[in-house]
Amino acid sequence: MYLSASLSYDGVTFERLVHALSDEQKEQFQRPRRVWRLILANVNQALDGADASGLARRRASTLEATRLRSLQAMTTSQKLRPSSTTSRSAWLKDTRSSCS
Repeated sequence: MYLSASLSYDGVTFERLVHALSDEQKEQFQRPRRVWRLILANVNQALDGADASGLARRRASTLEATRLRSLQAMTTSQKLRPSSTTSRSAWLKDTRSSCS
């Protein structure tokens, strides 16, 4: 027997919080970006200089996908850190005031 479930988002609302990155956060993003750029430049140079097989090109593609995932994870973590701290602080304040 096969059962399938569907997920409905009817009635669900969300609000996007915008957080302007500080200079420190921008630099935290730029450092790994520069490292990845160097790694990929060296890989591409090696592939261009050699008779790269299909397997080597696929591995380079996998490396590029890994790069994109790591930068996306970093971007997401920078978006979440301030908002989760703010939300937690607000929650603690509400909790303490309701317990008084």
